[in-house]
Amino acid sequence: KNRHMNVYGSGDVCLDILSSRWKSSLTIKQILLGLQSLLDEPNPNSPANTHASSLFRTNKSLYSQKIRELAKKFTPSYAAYGSGSDDITIIE
Repeated sequence: KNRHMNVYGSGDVCLDILSSRWKSSLTIKQILLGLQSLLDEPNPNSPANTHASSLFRTNKSLYSQKIRELAKKFTPSYAAYGSGSDDITIIE
């Protein structure tokens, strides 16, 4: 169910501003920039998906290829309102 190295199958994200560094004064823009940064530069030291983290550390080009393939595959169904599935495994 892991969609990304730092995203759990439940949708929880390993991003400190969403947990330990949360402040009510954070703006939507700051949160979205944090998420964008995490997606652009995954953190292998805080993995939700240990296999993805291992692949990222040992073969970044294959990791990037798998992420691109899966983004192409799942974006159409997740981009539509009310569609999508919770039983997706990004990297096995």
